[in-house]
Amino acid sequence: MSHLYIQYPLDSWYVEDTNTTQSICKTLLSNRSIQEESRFLDSSLRDIPDPFLMKDMEASVSLIKKAIFNKKKIMIVGDYDVDGVTATALLLRFFAHINVPVEAFIPNRFTHGYGITEKTVNDLLESKPDLIITVDNGITAKKEIALLKNAGIDVVVTDHHQIVESNCPATLIINPCQEDCTYPEQRICGAAVALLLVIALRTSLREDKEWDNQPLPNLKAYLDLVTLGTFADRMPLIGLNHILCKIGLEQMQTMQVAPESACYYSYLRVLRDKHKLRTIDDRVISFIIAPLINAAGRMKEAKYSLSFLMSTTDEEAAAQYEQLKTLNNDRRKLQNKLFKQLNIQHAEEKGIFIDASHSYEDASSKSYEGVIGIVASKIGSTHNKPVCVVSDGEYDCYKASLRTKEGNLMAVMEQLSPYLLRFGGHKKAAGATFKKENLPEVKQAFYESCNLYFNQQETTQQAQAEIEVNLGMLDDSLFSVIPKLAPFGSGNKQPIFAIRSLALPEPLRLQDKHLKWCLQGGVEMLYWNGVKHKDISQPHTYCDVTFSLKAHYFQGEMKREIHVQDIYPAS
Repeated sequence: MSHLYIQYPLDSWYVEDTNTTQSICKTLLSNRSIQEESRFLDSSLRDIPDPFLMKDMEASVSLIKKAIFNKKKIMIVGDYDVDGVTATALLLRFFAHINVPVEAFIPNRFTHGYGITEKTVNDLLESKPDLIITVDNGITAKKEIALLKNAGIDVVVTDHHQIVESNCPATLIINPCQEDCTYPEQRICGAAVALLLVIALRTSLREDKEWDNQPLPNLKAYLDLVTLGTFADRMPLIGLNHILCKIGLEQMQTMQVAPESACYYSYLRVLRDKHKLRTIDDRVISFIIAPLINAAGRMKEAKYSLSFLMSTTDEEAAAQYEQLKTLNNDRRKLQNKLFKQLNIQHAEEKGIFIDASHSYEDASSKSYEGVIGIVASKIGSTHNKPVCVVSDGEYDCYKASLRTKEGNLMAVMEQLSPYLLRFGGHKKAAGATFKKENLPEVKQAFYESCNLYFNQQETTQQAQAEIEVNLGMLDDSLFSVIPKLAPFGSGNKQPIFAIRSLALPEPLRLQDKHLKWCLQGGVEMLYWNGVKHKDISQPHTYCDVTFSLKAHYFQGEMKREIHVQDIYPAS
């Protein structure tokens, strides 16, 4: 008896004498709460909402233009994760394209901490900038930004993290999460916010007579960076994110085969050669590129990742790649070592709190601070609970990384705030710093808030497939329209289809580990590693199958493939 659960069984959407491809597409879009079908399927940069709808955008552009025209010293202050590094690189690229010299500063995780801390302020003051533009940070640095402004430095904060009013700095802020911000897209990454600043600045410069005959770059030149930041920060791939990433992936695909004279794309050519990439998609970014770029900030200095993205020759990018590869291997070993040593208890509480500050007694003790977020994510996914992992910080402080799959961590952080020195983040991922003496209070408050905010969650049955079809519906039109829903990821999962009671002939074995069936209508069904997962070397009379669609082109002709997720005995 099959226990296959399908979110949209055939009788819930299929109507005779209608265009089945259109009906399937409408069902999938509705399930993603997408109303503007044509805009979603045929994305264009013209569909980007006006950046000047963002609060403080006009004033920020005016301030930056004034600094440009008066040849003031401008400094970009970024962050050490993928989103922060790509946002930093984006602004560096733009200012280089318009021939305006700027400097970049990315705090060191181990010596400065996250964002603009007092230590960061001291280093920034030594550089004597006239204007600081933050990217992917700054929204909670109220005291520190006040110090910078008191020193006569103008500050524009661009950020996308959740806002806590009590910690919000008194300066120009470009952040769609502000309550009185009218921008229609809130859930965008820091690199996307930086892009909107660039669009607004470019528009304003074009209209300024003082900028006549000066260069203004094509916006596509920055979409690779926004795409990396969006995927790495797991932003929902709908609305603006879908537009930017769809065109961004196309741009990355084009530029990875561009000649070396195409400035700033050397890193893509190196990645292509080192990993033998035929295409760049969501999986390549999530499992190859993002961990590589993240590794530098986690293990040493994010400047290595920034140099990789800013490389102007393939030789330079290749050298930076080798450094990142080494750091990423070290990161992988360190997180596995930490995970094995942690004592994860299955308590009655709705959350898991782990003090990892004394897990190591060796030279690695400082470095593992950079991997506790990954470890927290792994534990949370395994136990399906909110997780807080605490590590040693600087001086008399601990640092904490919090992760959850469901619910809102910022509500938890508010409960912890009386005991925290600094905190910030998103609904699913957050970080904090607190005095070591407050560890018992933080631990107790974490458990109490998890019991309060996560107590009402109910476990719902997860669908193994999104929509049921029959074999005759798998025609060229369906295979042509499904790729238009891409890129897939958070908020826009890849559609998983199901066919019930499919009669399967005996499969062909490929390399003695994969299985292949040639179905009626010219459809090929592939089950990667199917020999290992299922004993289906003998033909089954009827099976229920879940799968994704893949259009493969050979000599200009579409080959329709379905890639099996699972096979069940037919109900």
